[in-house]
Amino acid sequence: MINPTAVIAARLCWMPAYVLYGLRQRETIIRFESSIEDVGFDLIEHSGILFVVFRYETTVDTTDRDNSYDIAGDVLAAHSYLSGAVVEAILERNTSAYMADRRVSKIVYTGHGWGGVLALLQNTVTPADYTCTFGQPAAGNEDLEVKLKDVCASKKHGSTKLNYERFTMTPDTLARGELFTALEHFGTHISMDVVGACYLNPGWTTQFIHRLMVPSETERKVDAEEYYRCIKGAE
Repeated sequence: MINPTAVIAARLCWMPAYVLYGLRQRETIIRFESSIEDVGFDLIEHSGILFVVFRYETTVDTTDRDNSYDIAGDVLAAHSYLSGAVVEAILERNTSAYMADRRVSKIVYTGHGWGGVLALLQNTVTPADYTCTFGQPAAGNEDLEVKLKDVCASKKHGSTKLNYERFTMTPDTLARGELFTALEHFGTHISMDVVGACYLNPGWTTQFIHRLMVPSETERKVDAEEYYRCIKGAE
């Protein structure tokens, strides 16, 4: 069963908050490379949950493996720029919500594609109650997982659990990169095919077989709208 919070997060990754709920956005946009179109985050309160939606859009072909290291470097630079601003924005929002007696029950980090990498990396600074990403490429290795557990242990009263779900779709060429790199994934993996069937934590062999079944002409970078519609259908 799909977490209902993930369905909301997928929709927020697809549509701007003001379109969905008429809310003002708190965002930070950074333009430090000509190849980067939009890097930033939005804070959206919905149903007592504070969503931090990370964005990373670039003109570079992110499915080309030859560009992967350059993009990874840009994403790490974006994380270093954004992480402090995110902490400050959350503190400001929580303070205003507390003063208005509008309590926020939990904080959720989310993002699509490389924005999902930014969402995951933010947990190295301040862990969220729940992190879910859509079409996210691999972000690190076991060292990153250890660091995230250490941060959780220091800031979540000894608990080392990172509540993290990663959603992928079989035709998504961006998300499938982990099969061909030294980078690894962790957390809960939910893989979906084009008709919405879900597979929980599929092994490497299962993923490879599923991808062999996808016609090459249908392979593409799956956009946030398609992720939302597929997840909504599987809810």
